[in-house]
Amino acid sequence: GGKCVLEVAKLDWLDLDAAPSDDALSETGGTFASLDPKDAFEVILGSDLMYEMKPSVALPGVIRRHLRSGGTCLLAMKLRYENILKNFLAKVDECNLHCEVRKVEDDSGGESGAEAEAEAEKLFGGSK
Repeated sequence: GGKCVLEVAKLDWLDLDAAPSDDALSETGGTFASLDPKDAFEVILGSDLMYEMKPSVALPGVIRRHLRSGGTCLLAMKLRYENILKNFLAKVDECNLHCEVRKVEDDSGGESGAEAEAEAEKLFGGSK
């Protein structure tokens, strides 16, 4: 099979020009290379990224900057603040990104794991 390489980089999308401080490094428990503004990826994954308005409306610009043409960005989150999602989606439109919102039922019915796996299969193909 193919080789998969995973790299980790620090990204503060509210301050893309800032270098990590010693305080930031101690909070993360280690050192991470900062993401180069020119880096672009075929796949961007994010989870629980939208809690406050300012970072949430900045996120689509970061996705636009770092997602390769034809790439896929998959964000998973619990809907907590409808106004934040509404403003995020407006910014997605401004950035000329295509966005689909899909609701996956919570796990109280026991189906969410299977539903999420089916959605991932549709997006990324392949098998376990």
